[in-house]
Parts: sequence; C-alpha cells; structure tokens
Amino acid sequence: YNSVRLNRFFNTELLPLREARVNMHNINDNTCQLKCIIDCEGRTTKPLTKFQIEKRYTVGNPMTLNCFICKKYEEPSKYIKTSWICVACGTPVCNIDRKGKKGRERSCLDEHKHTNNELLKCCSSIPRPAFFLTIKDCVENSLLLRFT
Repeated sequence: YNSVRLNRFFNTELLPLREARVNMHNINDNTCQLKCIIDCEGRTTKPLTKFQIEKRYTVGNPMTLNCFICKKYEEPSKYIKTSWICVACGTPVCNIDRKGKKGRERSCLDEHKHTNNELLKCCSSIPRPAFFLTIKDCVENSLLLRFT
C-alpha cells in the first residue's frame, strides 16, 4: 500500500519538476590524474584577506603554485598559476590544455606523463628547478664554461 502511495507521489509531484543540471566544469579524464593543492591542514583555500573579510566573502583564494611544465615555455615573470598537482608525484601541473600556444605540441599533463625528459617526467627523483634557463642563458653559460 505504501509503495503505491509513493509511486503516485513521485509521478504526480516530482516528475513534472525539471531535471537538475550537472555542472561538468573541470570534470574530465585529466582530473583523475590530478588533485587539488592542499596545505598541511587539508585546506584548498588560503585564509581570508582583510579585503575579503570586509566584503563578507566566505572562502579565500585557492592555493596555487606555478605550473612546472609551463615554466619551460614562459618567462619567470609570466609563469602560469595552477591549483592542481599530479597525484603520483605532487608536481604542479595545469588542468587546462594549452596545446598550440608558444610552440607546445602537448598539454602540460600529457607532457608530464609521457616525456622522456628526466627533469619533466612523472616520479622523477631529480630536484625540480625554480626556473628554466632560456636558450640565450644556456648559450652564455656554455661560453663561460668554455673560457674558464
């Protein structure tokens, strides 16, 4: 008897309601290989700033780091921030596909997972540099090494 009443309730009251939309923003295959940056206490956002408190914000800015793969293509003043890190090794990697920009052939995550470069590849034991040398710097350094 109760199941009949429940079915009637669902058919008359709930079916006419529109279906809820599922927000698919940032849900893709890459998300399974990346996780949000968190601090030692498990927070994904920074504490509120004075401005945010005055404006009555409830959540601070997200924790961000410079994408390690983007450092290869950008100047130090133009590094790209990301809120994602590789699940396997903890390297900051973009969740946005920047293929085709500044000579890139692959996305940051794809390059990180499938490169042969020891410095860029996943689970590399080599310490990560703070920045990459430009070609000009490499040439100047090699000339200095040659003459010293």
